[in-house]
Amino acid sequence: MWTDEQLEKYNEQGFLFQPGLLSQQQIDDLQASAADLMNEKDNPEEVHIVREKGGPVRTVFCMH
Repeated sequence: MWTDEQLEKYNEQGFLFQPGLLSQQQIDDLQASAADLMNEKDNPEEVHIVREKGGPVRTVFCMH
């Protein structure tokens, strides 16, 4: 259940950052799965990656 503050942040930012929600192993597994999906794509140039100004990935389109 979210607190009122968390719900407010979600409504303002469109996401909720929750440190510790996933273990490092879960994060590693998700990153490996995403890389596998990218590597299996017939036309990787169709993948569109949106990055924040500082460089971190914000969104990935057409990776499946």
